Amino acid sequence: MQLCPELLRRPTLYRIRQGSLAELAGLAIVRVSAAPARSLSGASRWWRVNAGSRYIYKRALRLLRCTATTYSSSLNHQKTRYKLSSRRRTSTQPMMQAAVHVPSTPVLKLDNHFEIPKPGPDQVLIKVQASGICHSDVFLLSQFPDDPRTYIMGHEVSGIAVDLGSNVKDIVKDKRYAVMSIGGCVSCLAKGSSGPLSLPLFGVGSNGGHAEYTVVDASTLVPVPDNVLPEQAAVAADAGTTAWHAVKTTAGIKKGDKVMITGIGGLGLFAVQYAVYLGAEVYAVDMRPSSRELAIKFGAKQAYDLPELDAALQNGFSVDVAIDFVTTDTTFKRDYSAVNKKVFSSELTVSGRIVIVGLSDQNLVINGVDGLLTGIHVLFSLYGLRSDLVEVLDLISKGHIKTVIDKRPLHEVNEAYDDLRANRILSRAVVIPPAFWKDGEN
Repeated sequence: MQLCPELLRRPTLYRIRQGSLAELAGLAIVRVSAAPARSLSGASRWWRVNAGSRYIYKRALRLLRCTATTYSSSLNHQKTRYKLSSRRRTSTQPMMQAAVHVPSTPVLKLDNHFEIPKPGPDQVLIKVQASGICHSDVFLLSQFPDDPRTYIMGHEVSGIAVDLGSNVKDIVKDKRYAVMSIGGCVSCLAKGSSGPLSLPLFGVGSNGGHAEYTVVDASTLVPVPDNVLPEQAAVAADAGTTAWHAVKTTAGIKKGDKVMITGIGGLGLFAVQYAVYLGAEVYAVDMRPSSRELAIKFGAKQAYDLPELDAALQNGFSVDVAIDFVTTDTTFKRDYSAVNKKVFSSELTVSGRIVIVGLSDQNLVINGVDGLLTGIHVLFSLYGLRSDLVEVLDLISKGHIKTVIDKRPLHEVNEAYDDLRANRILSRAVVIPPAFWKDGEN
């Protein structure tokens, strides 16, 4: 190996970053003796790979800008030219800020030098305006189940189409879009050999929207009405769509139904408004006074904490439908107690329905005999369809549905998740990339 004279004049231990002398082998430690030489093959010259090295000695920074040509039998005697540099990357590809999920780590890694992706033939490059903070992400970050993949998190996103793939026809450049996180295909989740989380979904296994830019399939984009804010479009893409599908389609709520909604967070607050919009009489359940106040503000007839609900159940309170966005054994038992039971008479009445929406690892127990005799329907609802997102954006645009959204800069993404875990976020939260963040905004 031939090294530049300045590098050979002094013995130094160098830890060289990826992209420099050890580019083909990861990261290398190189030791150079004081005596000049032309090759690293002698006893006075040695080098070894250390893939875990992450630092550059300050003493070496000013010496690492030279060019070396190496001949190595371990590299099949191929002549390779490398540029030694203190920079992390030598790529000329533009960089962006991104929040990356790292395996076995409960927080996201903020990377300010992530390469901006390029769209494939059927893809679109989106300049992200807002990306939602979701309880599903908290579930994944809790390491249950353990996710061994490294990717940019964030699955509810809105932004501007800035670059189109060669096959993309129906997307307009510079127009705003919301991104469907499962692409309108819920049934495809069942094909995962190790469960749905084994599939590379947008922001869950493959790169998502907690970044300045993201690449998505053109088929997942839904136009955003002009009067819908970026943060509203982002939460509509997941929370709004999931709640609308659960209320309208899975629960089949109609005018005059009595509905109990448990968990008045981001999805639950949408659900309260949807049920009211469809003409139902709504009862909300949440332990937080602020959430109960919001539910009443947005149309619920009554809001309970759990002790108050228990008292109401003892006094004969019942509903036609219970929709659960919390999904614990505790809430499920109350759902089961609240819904109307089948009445055996000359004609059987329609039995009550429990709709499970919340993501949980708890077992929900129901006695088989009770289930048969009461006829209660237990249904599960996951995400929604493209038509659901179109309808939700239209409802927001026309003012039928209101949103309560906490906004944070992208670099505070971990603090936002901490606040979500601690129930300090009232309804929904989004992170805003640097290009669209204004100081003092919230």
